[in-house]
Amino acid sequence: PYTTLFRSISLSVVVKEFGLRSWKMSKCELSAKGIATLFREGFLPSPEVTLSLEELDISENKIDEEASLLLQVWISKIGKRGNLRVLNIAKTSAVLGLILPALESLVYLEELNISHSQLDLDSAQVLAKIIGLSSCFKTIDVSHCGLAPSCLSVLLAAVVKNPNLQGCKLKFADRKSTRLNSSHAVHL
Repeated sequence: PYTTLFRSISLSVVVKEFGLRSWKMSKCELSAKGIATLFREGFLPSPEVTLSLEELDISENKIDEEASLLLQVWISKIGKRGNLRVLNIAKTSAVLGLILPALESLVYLEELNISHSQLDLDSAQVLAKIIGLSSCFKTIDVSHCGLAPSCLSVLLAAVVKNPNLQGCKLKFADRKSTRLNSSHAVHL
């Protein structure tokens, strides 16, 4: 039943005649298998339909390695032709090491929310490279990503060094704060 439902939703993307502008499935309690089905049977067979997609929000669902790989393949497939401006994969357990390198091809990406994900130094360096190349980022949310000081310094340096990012907001949580969920943002 659940698989059939997800197949039907995915196939509706394939037969859609006009492009999608927004796909919001946040907090739907979707399994990693469901997310993988969405990309494998919906988004990947019809990249022309998803080229117009400006917002993808699949936050607070489950994304495993397979779903992360399929998301990465889809992002790579739409590449510079895509119009994705907002990507929210917060609280998904997504494998950032697979997804982040593909973001380099999303030239219009303005908002990225990967909060509550594990961001290690290697992934932070990849994200810093993407930040360094961007002329569009307005908000990058890395709150509650277990950022080591070295990761945070890499990200801050990338934002500060990019003159195109006037007004960019880098959101992060202070792990050493005495207040619970104390969040900070750097505005440039």
